Amino acid sequence: MQAGSTLTEILVALLIVSLTTVTATAMLLESLRSLNNAINQQHAARLASNLQAIITDLPPNLLNNPATPPPANQGNCDVAARCTPADWLATEIRRLQEQADKNLPAGRVELIADPSGIAIRVSWASRNSDQRLTYALQYDAV
Repeated sequence: MQAGSTLTEILVALLIVSLTTVTATAMLLESLRSLNNAINQQHAARLASNLQAIITDLPPNLLNNPATPPPANQGNCDVAARCTPADWLATEIRRLQEQADKNLPAGRVELIADPSGIAIRVSWASRNSDQRLTYALQYDAV
């Protein structure tokens, strides 16, 4: 009977430990990527939900003519004594864009309107690839 371990046994054991460590590290990195994507999706869903609440509060006549949505960079209801619904919507979109800039990598908030309805899109750059991810809500014209 042999009292110690041979060099071959030690090398095999080290190989097994190394492979286990590499595998565990890869799994940890993938779970961190998934967590990051989930956090970004949560931010995007919150922004889209906020925009949905804003649209719900809009006067119906603004939504009935979606062919000309207000530009997101116009409207300043913060300092104006009175502002139109279109100005108010533009101000809210600008605020949501500021939140997207803060919370999402290359975040973008879009309100896309055409005669068939209104779409809300929140998109951001994936940190794992060159792909852009999008969270979208669609409202059909009534």
